[in-house]
Amino acid sequence: MKTLLWIIFVIVVSILSFQDHTLIKNSNYGIVHLELANTELGVQILKEWHQCHYGELTLLDVARNHTRLDFLFIFTYVSLIISMSNWQMQREQRMLFNELLRFNLFITVLAGLLDFIENFRILHNFQHIGAESEYWATNWLSSVKFGLIGFAILVFLISLLTMRRKVQARKPL
Repeated sequence: MKTLLWIIFVIVVSILSFQDHTLIKNSNYGIVHLELANTELGVQILKEWHQCHYGELTLLDVARNHTRLDFLFIFTYVSLIISMSNWQMQREQRMLFNELLRFNLFITVLAGLLDFIENFRILHNFQHIGAESEYWATNWLSSVKFGLIGFAILVFLISLLTMRRKVQARKPL
């Protein structure tokens, strides 16, 4: 199951990266810029994307497609972090890291829910170009989401690396 999740994750990240590269190359703003933007900057980014063409589409269409695909990315990264944290938790013998890995299960789901809400807010904003009063900011959701995901990955990596170091230290020369 983990292998399938990793394959889906890599495919989705590749597509999202291409779309984001397209946005940045043509406007100097990517999806993360929009996610972390305050209202004024967010409205400016959306106006620019709406006016800038990319083939028969606008950059706003590219961003809309990116945001829709991001729902699959959310499911994938949440499942992957939960799966990898659970796998490491079964091997972790230190109580603190075992509990932190268990906590990863909760905070990863919370981050996924925040990301889900963020995407709906962004999709709402795509329908209200130029209307600053209708803009729903996502910067605070994104900041919390990125913090939670960063914490979960950091806990996993520290647990994994310190455990590997212990195993290598025990091996006879």
